[in-house]
Amino acid sequence: MSSCQRALERASTSLRRRVAGSLAVLLAGTGLALLPAGAAHAVYPSFVCTSNTVYAMQQSTGNVYAVNSTNASSSISAEFGSGNWNALALGGAGSDIWAFDRTNNRVRVARNDHSDNTYAVPTNSLAGSVVAGAINPDNGIYYYASGGSTWTVFAFNTVTKTAIGQVATISGTGLGGNGDFAFDASGNLYIVSNDTFSSGSGPAGTLARVNGALPTTAGSTALGVTVLATTPAGNGQYHSMAFDSSGLLVIGTSSPKIIRVNPVTGAIVDSSTMGYAFTDLASCAQPSTAQAQVDLPEGRHTAGDQFTVTLSGSGLGTSNTGTTTGTDSGVQSDSAEKAGPAVVLPSQTYTITQTAAGSTSLSNYATTWTCKTASGTTVASGTGNSGTFTMPSASGSEVTCTFTNTPQRPAIKLTKTAGALTDTDSNGPDAGDTITYTFTVKNTGNVALNPVTVHDPLFGGSTPNITCPSGSLAPNASVTCTAKTYTLTQGDVDAGRVDNTATTTGTAANGVKVSDTSSTSTPVAAFPAISLKKTAGAINDVDGNGPDAGDTIGYTFKVTNTGNVTLNPVTVHDPLFGSTAPSITCPTGALAPGASVTCSGKTHTLTQADVDAGKRDNTATATGTAPSGAKVTSADSTSTPVARTAAIDLVKTASAINDLDSNGADAGDTITYSFKVTNTGNVTLNPVKVHDPLFGGANPNITCPAGALAPGASVTCTSRTYTLTQANVDAGKLENTATATGTGPSGATVTDTASTLSPIPAGPGLELDKSASTISDLDGNGADAGDTITYSFKVTNTGTVTLNPVTVHDPLFGGANPSIACPTGPLAPGASVTCTSKTYTLTQSDVDAGKVDNTATATGTKPGGGTVSDTDSTSTTIVAGPAILLDKTASAIDDVDGNGADAGDKVTYSFKVTNTGTVTLNPVTVHDPLLGATSPSVTCPVGALAPGTSVTCTSATYTLTQADVDAGKRDNTATATGTAPGGAKVTSSDSTTTTITAVPAIELTKTASAIDDNDGNGPDVGDTITYAFKVKNTGTVALDPVAVHDPLFGGASPNVVCPAGSLAPGASVTCTSKTYTLTQSDVDAGKVDNTATATGTAPDGSKVTDPDSTSTPVVAAPAIKLTKTASAIDDNDGNGHDAGDTITYTFKVKNTGTVVLDPVTVNDPLFANPTVICPAGPLAPGATVTCATKTYTLTVSDVDNGTVDNTATATGTAPSGATVSDAASTSTPVVPVKADLVVTKSVDKKKPYAGETVTYTVTVANEGGQTAENVKLVDTLPDGVTFVSAAPGACSESGGTVTCEWPTLLGGESKTVTITATVDPVVTGGPDHDHQIDVQKAEVHMDLLPGQERALSVTCPTGYVVTDGSGRIDQVDQGTGTLASVGYVESRATNDTTWQATLRNDATGRAQAKVFAVCVKEVSEVNQAHAHDLQLGDVVTQSVDLSSGAATATLECAPGTVPIRPGYALNGTAEVVTSYPAGDNDWTFALSSGGGDATSGVVSIQCMLDELAEANGHGHDLNLREVTQNVTVPAGEVLEVTLTCPVGYKGIVAGWRLDEGLVNLGNDPRPIIRVFKLFNPTSGPLTADLWLGCLATRTKPGTGNPVVSNTASATTTSPEKTLGNNYGSATFTVDMAPASPSARVAVAGSKVKAPVVCKDDEGCGGVATLVALKTQKVAGKKITKGTVLAEGTYVLESGEKSKVVLKASKKGKKALKKVKKAKLTLGKKSKKVTLR
Repeated sequence: MSSCQRALERASTSLRRRVAGSLAVLLAGTGLALLPAGAAHAVYPSFVCTSNTVYAMQQSTGNVYAVNSTNASSSISAEFGSGNWNALALGGAGSDIWAFDRTNNRVRVARNDHSDNTYAVPTNSLAGSVVAGAINPDNGIYYYASGGSTWTVFAFNTVTKTAIGQVATISGTGLGGNGDFAFDASGNLYIVSNDTFSSGSGPAGTLARVNGALPTTAGSTALGVTVLATTPAGNGQYHSMAFDSSGLLVIGTSSPKIIRVNPVTGAIVDSSTMGYAFTDLASCAQPSTAQAQVDLPEGRHTAGDQFTVTLSGSGLGTSNTGTTTGTDSGVQSDSAEKAGPAVVLPSQTYTITQTAAGSTSLSNYATTWTCKTASGTTVASGTGNSGTFTMPSASGSEVTCTFTNTPQRPAIKLTKTAGALTDTDSNGPDAGDTITYTFTVKNTGNVALNPVTVHDPLFGGSTPNITCPSGSLAPNASVTCTAKTYTLTQGDVDAGRVDNTATTTGTAANGVKVSDTSSTSTPVAAFPAISLKKTAGAINDVDGNGPDAGDTIGYTFKVTNTGNVTLNPVTVHDPLFGSTAPSITCPTGALAPGASVTCSGKTHTLTQADVDAGKRDNTATATGTAPSGAKVTSADSTSTPVARTAAIDLVKTASAINDLDSNGADAGDTITYSFKVTNTGNVTLNPVKVHDPLFGGANPNITCPAGALAPGASVTCTSRTYTLTQANVDAGKLENTATATGTGPSGATVTDTASTLSPIPAGPGLELDKSASTISDLDGNGADAGDTITYSFKVTNTGTVTLNPVTVHDPLFGGANPSIACPTGPLAPGASVTCTSKTYTLTQSDVDAGKVDNTATATGTKPGGGTVSDTDSTSTTIVAGPAILLDKTASAIDDVDGNGADAGDKVTYSFKVTNTGTVTLNPVTVHDPLLGATSPSVTCPVGALAPGTSVTCTSATYTLTQADVDAGKRDNTATATGTAPGGAKVTSSDSTTTTITAVPAIELTKTASAIDDNDGNGPDVGDTITYAFKVKNTGTVALDPVAVHDPLFGGASPNVVCPAGSLAPGASVTCTSKTYTLTQSDVDAGKVDNTATATGTAPDGSKVTDPDSTSTPVVAAPAIKLTKTASAIDDNDGNGHDAGDTITYTFKVKNTGTVVLDPVTVNDPLFANPTVICPAGPLAPGATVTCATKTYTLTVSDVDNGTVDNTATATGTAPSGATVSDAASTSTPVVPVKADLVVTKSVDKKKPYAGETVTYTVTVANEGGQTAENVKLVDTLPDGVTFVSAAPGACSESGGTVTCEWPTLLGGESKTVTITATVDPVVTGGPDHDHQIDVQKAEVHMDLLPGQERALSVTCPTGYVVTDGSGRIDQVDQGTGTLASVGYVESRATNDTTWQATLRNDATGRAQAKVFAVCVKEVSEVNQAHAHDLQLGDVVTQSVDLSSGAATATLECAPGTVPIRPGYALNGTAEVVTSYPAGDNDWTFALSSGGGDATSGVVSIQCMLDELAEANGHGHDLNLREVTQNVTVPAGEVLEVTLTCPVGYKGIVAGWRLDEGLVNLGNDPRPIIRVFKLFNPTSGPLTADLWLGCLATRTKPGTGNPVVSNTASATTTSPEKTLGNNYGSATFTVDMAPASPSARVAVAGSKVKAPVVCKDDEGCGGVATLVALKTQKVAGKKITKGTVLAEGTYVLESGEKSKVVLKASKKGKKALKKVKKAKLTLGKKSKKVTLR
């Protein structure tokens, strides 16, 4: 075969196996036949997957035959050649079939064109037992396995031609020494096997499914099987299997024959005898499979809900069952969670069922099911927990049935509205008006509700009392219930509103009831109003003399509530009856609207002013208080006319004739006239005048006092003296009339006349002069009853005749007239006589009256028997002396509760009042403010209290308050008040002081929690005890302050924080708990004893204390760990391991317990004498001590045994005396000297051109001490080079494989081989491959005590870096807080492998959380003998200031990098509202302090390059995608939201942007999904934007020139020290000349096709790149100059014209549709091209 032909064949093969999206030049149309060199026969037909064709390998020849499974007819298809072949495998329709060489441990691919390739695989001791083989169509990996009770599985990548080695073991029921396996289209593996067969017809076997996917990397993953069917007995030993295109299982047996079996039931369908012995079967037809699974798109209704799914029917066994586990949402994808996949038959019908697992209730879910093929075609669907489906008729179909369980979360919303108030009587809002209510119910849940009811207590009656439509209410549907009308009551009107709450209840299908309330408040306008009707009665003529002052008018008062609200109280005030309002007594209580009340009548006594006015006008006012407190008033007036009667009376008197000359009445003598005017009417007269014509002159001629003259009053005008004339004397008399005139208030005048007749004969006369002494104060206490007045009397005869007898009578002294003793005998005219004085004793009524008025009368008898008399009066004023005295006494304290004087005990006060004055007091009252605010507060007897008498009032009891007790006494003053007759008041106060003996006392209750085992290793240093302190005031006085000091915590006293303020007696206060960290001495002591002391300060400053102690046992956990190590054997004599060589042992002892160990000893029986010496002294917990080393000399028996095994024991003694021990063993192999082959390989050119010669240098060296025999070096040249020569002569070449052999290779000897090859012009297997990147997660659990702030770290596995992390708050103890009570202080990466979260629990109970890390492997998986490193860039940080309550920051990464590890560290808690990408390279943070206390912090990101590091001359871009979702979180709910990466991607970094108030509880990164947990503690819905950055698990194809790698290996039949260095590899990159581009390129969707031509003699190849010519805007986005729009690779032969296919980049997909010009670059050649 020419080099060109070989290159074309390899290119064609490469094109077939490249994955979608790889770029290649289409080489069709060359016309070259692809035949192996030297072939002399035709190409066999290609391998097919149809027509019931399976392929069998003939045992003796290694020929592969196409076999019709229905009749065993055969035709040859390929040749492996003679050998021990097995594990036949077919990857699909085409030219290649694979098998395993059991003798030479090799994998070979044979082709229908008679060509083949053989590939070495790692040494496998089980190669001779390999019985099974198949290619996974999902990834192209060839798996082969050795048989037995446990099958060992190996792998070879047929795409990359790379040996993987052992990947797994398979064990389970039915596996035997022989059998076979096959894959379905999805990569599920099925096994047929029966027990080892020795003779007879053969046992039954099994068809089983391997549980789980087979690994793609080396390892020993243990896999189990699920038996699907029992296969028939009696057919010999099973050795092979395949599926034909009818879907039946074809089993090859040792008979030899093939049997077709129903894979569901295991029953034989038919069988055919083969005409030759065969070892294995293969086909590329896949079986029909079915599986059932569960999808929980909205998570679980109740944590812990699980579901069992079963696939059955048409003969399926009972093993197709899966049960979900865990708490994740979405599809439950673990293999154990699925029923199946099971192998089924086309066109058959099967049943799927779902049942509840554990305590799960299916009624809590709405369930639908759908069965779909792999292409997404639905074959059946339905609702409920069971269903049937029929498999498609085409064999190889895969049907997945999914039960979608949506949690039934019933919810309901009631909207109640109140209509406007209906004024039924058109008089404004009042009782009897109506309100109509409407009720709308909405189903806000996700399940129908039936029934839906509404109850409104406003309408009374049984529940429900609102009529709603019957039937089911669908989710999001609403229903309007019958409106209801309510009639207002007076209570509603008085309240000013009608408040009301209705409740709706809905019942879900599972019986769960949900409810909601809705309230309305309808204002009822208050219109308070009042009306007063006041009426006045007729004047009551008290004295029967017509209306005048002193007569009375009676008034009545009627009040009506004319408003719409009740009035209370209702009062009336009439200023006529007093100035203090109200002055009218009305009935107490409420006055309803429209109701009336009549108040007590009042009587008014007319005053003179009333009479003068002629009327009595008066206005009263009624006041009512509405419920709101507003007051309304109404006034009403009356006017009572008073008839005015003006009248006057004149009394004119004439004196006796004044006999001036003492000769009797005669001319010249005089008469004096006096005038007394009396107002006899009922009105005041002003002025009053008198005129007497006797005196002549103008009218009036008599002088009267000026001013008004009140009715009944008199005025005496100035007397006038008249001188008798002779005519008067001659007349013997003098007659005279005077006239008095008065002017009434109206201006009218009234008159009266008075006349005198003075006879002028001589006449008798008499005069009395009475006088009163001052009051004689007999008892020296002022004028009072019993004191005396002495009266004297003098009588003068003022007439002209003698009077005899003359007597005096004074009625004050009682008795017969006369009562005064006067001298007897006649009294001559002009003469006087003094009568005996008389003494009068004052009475109390005199004192009360304030004066003693008295008139005495003197009488004289004229000679003719007539009498003449005269009177004289006195008035003695008595000065009143009212006085009062209060005597208040306090009883001893009544200790009501028998616990000493304290609050609640009582003091009884007594009150005695004495009238210490001279006048009667009435009333007498006592007021004590201690007993009430309203005076008087003490009840005293009613009635008058005479001077000198006392009265005792009712005792009153007072209850002591705490303030009294705190003050230590109760001071109190009462006041007695007495009213004297004149209205004057006198008072007397008296005080008492009751001493209250204070009894301060305090009680401390200290409790200790159980030890908090922080590190989960039992009580030890660093664990904590939380102490609680409760202080109670057990005394009688308040204590302030109250302090607690616990010396356990050190510091100044007090060191325990207690609430400030006073602590009342009997009250308790809980101080802040304190956490104590155990010390080693505590652990050693076995307990923590501690006493705290509470101190309280009484009001007087004295202090009381109380101690309380706890004793917490610290359970000792002594433990010890011995680490014993043995050195390598010291080969003292250089001849390998033998007697006399030595081993040195080291002994390290660690105290792994919690208490000190002393002493610590080590005993090793290998060194009985002397023993092992360890340092003396105690060994602290966690501490380690290294004992003295010991050297042991090998004996002959050690060498014979091949090992030196030994066990030492360490013993430690705990403080309690108990001992602990630990043993450590070593096993040192005594190994004879072995050979050790080491292969190194290099190539002389690292970047040769196509067609150039390269030379490989391979060296095999024996670095062991023993000669290696039968050494063989094998170097299979890779695709891309053609063999030229090999030297030295020990080497040969066959089919591109160079083999060199040497009989021996001495220790230290080496052999060097040079292999020369030419670089093919068309090289495949270059950078168009990709690499796998592994993503995992790590997590730890966190418990938080109340008030605890705790940091916890989670570290990625070795070889992984952290790209993201999070905490997640899962639970807070019920009733102690909400999930929002736990806040974040820190969440960030602390290094490349660790994520740390710090949380603070502000709840009063415990909280649980988790901390997660997303981990990405640092290095990609190896492909084509190389791997690439993940590249991390800069760490970007920024400080944030939260002192204002909020802060934002945007951190930037450089172009070509993306942000990962968004994190923060704060000095307190705060809400990170936003952590979200900004553009392609930046990240934005927004923080809000909210209810937290953070004031500052640091935010950070790490920048990661978007490509892997270069290796083998090329690199790989990462495949990055993003997923976003906007969600709404209902009020008060916790919502879990799942974002799912596309297939083939895994989430590596997450972001969020939350509404203010929405609490981020963290997120859980799972391999493909990210579950965000959000809590809305507000009363309204809040939204969030969620973001997930996803990384494809496979990179983009590499960029760069083709890379050629190959490996040489060496073997020997001699034992080797190690096989790990028996391989050597070399790699070079083909440096190919660039092709020449055309000026036009074609755009087709996301691909660009560029015409090119190769003008280089050796061919062309490399990378083609299309970039933007200039910066421009495309579809609203900026495309900068140089932006890569598309990229691809190509390989061309010299002179070849073709098209390079370039794949659009992410930015190029949209730009290619708009951009017209771009630059196409091929290597160093660039050209501006036009896009069309």
